[in-house]
Amino acid sequence: MDADPSSPLNKAIRAHGNAAEYVPLLIVLFLYFNTVGAGAWVEWTVVALTLCRVLHAAGMLMSADLNRPHPLRIIGALGTYLGGFALGIALLLSTAS
Repeated sequence: MDADPSSPLNKAIRAHGNAAEYVPLLIVLFLYFNTVGAGAWVEWTVVALTLCRVLHAAGMLMSADLNRPHPLRIIGALGTYLGGFALGIALLLSTAS
């Protein structure tokens, strides 16, 4: 059975599933940097990442069809990838020294 990509329930399920894939790892990174006293740029990256996750979910829920990209979804995904990459590099550099 194929899920209808325009169904509000299917969009909500996919938005929740996507959040469940990313949010736990981001929370662990946020908590780690909070405990080690990271710099101001990390705090701004955390704020931007949180905003991007909200934008991504809003883009999924507001799209007419999940098969067509929504601008908020694209911005949210790109911000999540870039912010997560930046925090990952910061984590590697902080544990290497």
